[in-house]
Amino acid sequence: MVFGQNIDINDPNWRPNVGVQLGDTVLVTKEGPRLLCETPLELPIV
Repeated sequence: MVFGQNIDINDPNWRPNVGVQLGDTVLVTKEGPRLLCETPLELPIV
C-alpha cells in the first residue's frame, strides 16, 4: 500500500498569496513503513 502525504507552509502575515506544499510518499509493507522521497521532516518546524 502506498500513501501520499503533504504539508502546506504558508505565513499570511508575510504574504497572503505565497506558500509551499511539500509532499512525500510512504510505502507500507509487512516490515513497516518506508519513505520513498525522504523530504526533510525539519522543514515545517518553526
